[in-house]
Amino acid sequence: MGTDGRHGETPEDLAEGESLQDRRKAETERSAEVLGVKKVHWLGYHDSGMTGWPQNKEPNSFIGADVETAALALAKILHDEQAAWWLWSPRSHSSASRRSSCGRYRNRQRTKHSRA
Repeated sequence: MGTDGRHGETPEDLAEGESLQDRRKAETERSAEVLGVKKVHWLGYHDSGMTGWPQNKEPNSFIGADVETAALALAKILHDEQAAWWLWSPRSHSSASRRSSCGRYRNRQRTKHSRA
């Protein structure tokens, strides 16, 4: 996961002391479990919120991440896990995530097809 999910609409049913970030992490871990995903990796970026939100300018927000750095972190995880494929959501609101993941995916696809 690219971000920690700390921004957005806060559900009314958060438990005492539970943060939105806690909830999103738990939801992600549970979703992975249901899908049979053995491990969730967190890239460590802060949630940027939506485009134009003040959080876009926070240090370590994903929207401000260096694309090459984010892509290399993701590539390392994929390599370490010996991943044969990975998913990318075109609905991601972060331009950094679109640039890094889409660009790497396209490069990988070109390489894969050129070997055929």
